[in-house]
Amino acid sequence: MINSMTAFAKKEKHAEWGQAAWEIRSVNHRYLDIILSLPDNFSHLEPLIRKQMQKNVHRGRVDIKLHYKPYPNKAIPITIDKPLAQSLINAYKEIAQLSQSKRAFNPGELLRWPHLLQFPELQPHEIQTELMALLTDTLNNFCNVRQTEGHAIFGVLNRRILKLIHCIKYIQTQLPQLLNRQREKISARLQEIKASLDANRLEQEMLLFAQKTDVAEELDRLTIHLTEFKNLLIKNQVHGKQLDFLLQELNREANTLAAKSFNAELTLSAVNIKVLIEEMREQVQNIE
Repeated sequence: MINSMTAFAKKEKHAEWGQAAWEIRSVNHRYLDIILSLPDNFSHLEPLIRKQMQKNVHRGRVDIKLHYKPYPNKAIPITIDKPLAQSLINAYKEIAQLSQSKRAFNPGELLRWPHLLQFPELQPHEIQTELMALLTDTLNNFCNVRQTEGHAIFGVLNRRILKLIHCIKYIQTQLPQLLNRQREKISARLQEIKASLDANRLEQEMLLFAQKTDVAEELDRLTIHLTEFKNLLIKNQVHGKQLDFLLQELNREANTLAAKSFNAELTLSAVNIKVLIEEMREQVQNIE
């Protein structure tokens, strides 16, 4: 099973206490890097969130944001401190009597007094269970996206593998004919200057050509690494770092193959192999 390191998920909840939304997005990274963005009054949730993420995600830069708005689009219930209000009214009447003021009492003036009106404040721990449950749902969606993206990567890699196998087999089937053709060219050139070359020198030149153009070992190693790559892909837990290492080995053999190429056809095949390997590396960079 392949998991992509690139994914995004968002989930919202509307309740009596307000509305909340979790966002989880991730991109490629060599290690697991969790970055949290929480309102100050929910910062105590950070250890719980990190622990939950580490159980499900093993590599990548993961950004997690909590958006919270209390009582959205809803009137906030307000209570009055009645004892305080009564004390203020009594004080107002007493002051009016002492000053012999005839101005009518205005209840609205009491609203200016601090703490007369009381606004309920929901404590973060009261909704912690709901927020963490919402995070779990968001994380499940996030993991599903990673698996879906991983399945797409699996398909791309399989298609590239088939093309690589085709290229390798093509070279293996064409190689004897290409070698014979090249030997004939070299023999013809050497025959032109045979007057200045003895038989031993001719034999040495042909042996040197055979050594420089022997790519059978590179083709065998390409096949071995490719088989190992395929076996890793079908494992229950695929690790991107292992796949990347094998692609480095494949690329090394492809470079040697290109260096030993002795005609345009073989060079073109080697270049095609290198291009396919590079396309696979781009995909593997997204694998966890």
